[in-house]
Amino acid sequence: MSEFRHFVDLNRDLWNKRVRAHLEHGLYPSAQVEAGTYQIAEPDLSDVGEVAGRRLIHLQCNAGADTIYWARRGAIVTGVDLSEVAIAEARRLSEVTELGATFVCSDIYDIPQLDLGVFDVVYMSLGSLWWLPDVDQWAAIIAALLVPGGIFYITDVHPFAMALRFPGDRMVVAEDYFGPGEALVFESDGTYYDAGEDFAAETGAECGWVHPLGEVVSALSGAGLIVEFLHEHPFTFFRLLPGLVRDEDGQWTTPAGAPRVPLMFSLRARR
Repeated sequence: MSEFRHFVDLNRDLWNKRVRAHLEHGLYPSAQVEAGTYQIAEPDLSDVGEVAGRRLIHLQCNAGADTIYWARRGAIVTGVDLSEVAIAEARRLSEVTELGATFVCSDIYDIPQLDLGVFDVVYMSLGSLWWLPDVDQWAAIIAALLVPGGIFYITDVHPFAMALRFPGDRMVVAEDYFGPGEALVFESDGTYYDAGEDFAAETGAECGWVHPLGEVVSALSGAGLIVEFLHEHPFTFFRLLPGLVRDEDGQWTTPAGAPRVPLMFSLRARR
C-alpha cells in the first residue's frame, strides 16, 4: 500500500474538510441519531437481517449514524473511518446516545495492525468502493475480520452508473466502464448532500478508483467468501447524476421514458 499512501493522505485531508463543512451546515442526521429516529434505508435493513447480540464492524463509517443505528438494534458495534473529524463526531454521538458504540480512526488498509478481533458482520454502506485503490487486499482484510459463517454486506453505487452522463436531457455512456486502472485525481469542494447554493467546503484533492462489478465479486471470491446474492437497483439515495429525478419513494432514478439502468447494487457474501 505504500504506493497509495499519498492518495490516502489527500483523501483524509479532503474528508476532514468535508465533515467540518457538513457539520457546520447541519447536513449530518446527528439530531435524528440523538433522538433515536434515524433509520437505515432499504435494502440494507432487510438484507443484513437480525443483528441483536452479534458483533458488527462498519468500515468507512463516516460520522457513525448508520453504525449507531445497528447498535440500537442490539448489535455490538465498531465503526472505522480515516477522518479524525468524522470519528470525533461519531464518538460524541455514541456518548450522547449511551449505546456503547466503539469508533476507531484508521485507514481501512491499516486495520490488520489494530487487533480489532473478529466479527459476525462486516458492513459497508453507500459510497465506499470509490475510495479503495486495491480491492484484492480489501477483500482479504474483510475475510480476516469475519468469523466462520459470518457475513459481509455492502450497498454501493453501481460502477456502470459512474460511466453515465446527462448532456442536456439525454443519457449517454461517456466514460470507460473499466476505468483507467489508476487513481483519478481532481479538485473537489462539493458534497453528495442536497445542500443548497450556500454550501461551500474548502477545496481539496479527491482521489478515487473505478472498480468494475466483476472485479469486486472476483476479489471477494478469491478471498474465500461465498457470494449469496448480488442485486442491482435502478435507483440510488442521492442525486448521483444531474439528469436523475425523484420517484414516488423519494429515491433518485432515470426520468420517465428513459431506459432503466443499474444505479446501485447490494451484495452479501459469507465466510
